[in-house]
Amino acid sequence: MEPSIRERIRDGLAWRMRPVTRYVSRYRPVFIVQNYHRLFRDTLTTDFDEGVFGGISEEYFRRQLAHLARDYDVLTEREVIDCLGGKGRFPRKALLLTFDDGYKDNFTLAYPVLRDLHLPALFFIPTLPWSSRRLGWWDLIAWCVKKTDRPAVTIDGEARPLGTTAEKAAVIASLLRKFYRLPDAETRDLLETLSRDLDVALPDVAVQSRELMTTAEIREMIEHGMAVGAHTHSHKVLSTLDRETQDREIGTSKKLLEEGLGVTVRSFAYPVGTAHSFDDGTKKLVRDHGFSLAFSFYSGVNDPAGGIDPYDIRRTFRGHPYAGFLESFREPYTFIRPRQ
Repeated sequence: MEPSIRERIRDGLAWRMRPVTRYVSRYRPVFIVQNYHRLFRDTLTTDFDEGVFGGISEEYFRRQLAHLARDYDVLTEREVIDCLGGKGRFPRKALLLTFDDGYKDNFTLAYPVLRDLHLPALFFIPTLPWSSRRLGWWDLIAWCVKKTDRPAVTIDGEARPLGTTAEKAAVIASLLRKFYRLPDAETRDLLETLSRDLDVALPDVAVQSRELMTTAEIREMIEHGMAVGAHTHSHKVLSTLDRETQDREIGTSKKLLEEGLGVTVRSFAYPVGTAHSFDDGTKKLVRDHGFSLAFSFYSGVNDPAGGIDPYDIRRTFRGHPYAGFLESFREPYTFIRPRQ
């Protein structure tokens, strides 16, 4: 899909601002972590959760990265560890690229673009989906709601209509919020109950497996300069678990990745990643398991001059449209003031 005339004009205006942003960025460095989940090739069609795509096609992804490679120093995981450990210094405009959840399109669509542009990235893999070849709860919730012929479903005592695509999308969003906030014990039977109430069988393992990267694919990416991090075992929101279960989720993910891939896993990403999805106790567990870095996902820019918590590195997502993406990546410099 070619960019529209309007997008070309906006892109051109954003490009003309480069001298200004370069001038402002001389005052102090900035470290941005841009996170992705999934890409689609041309048109987004999926039986699973659409929200994880963020409107990012392969074409838009390529255009984004081509821009970033011109304007930023794209770092490896090792370089970030060294900078935060005092063995190096962040460049003025530093960027790390990350991907969550181990989807197949990370290998088939994102990885070829990264190789073409000679850019590194860090991929966070939840080990239960990877090893069992079963998708995460968010995708299975979306599957059940999208596939049902039932006219409505009851959520927390309220009948919710399912007659249109928009109504189904609203129900999916409500169920995901419910899953995020409730203690683990209260969500263990949610998928089975939803499957029964909506009269939709969960997809078989072969269907689910096609959506996920294989071990061989992950190994190939590692051999060509990509890094792999842990993302818990089952991708449950850690704040909904007791400390013992949190510890097991974190430790199991590191152990299985290291044994299965033959690498040392140094980075961790908190599932969901909001400020309420982990706490100081969770951060201590991550540190105690030998991780060097841990990433949240509640937006924001990391300020090396002001100090970065290596166990709460902020990540953000800027997606479609492309011109808006360009403009938003200049935003950090409007509020990072020069040192006095």
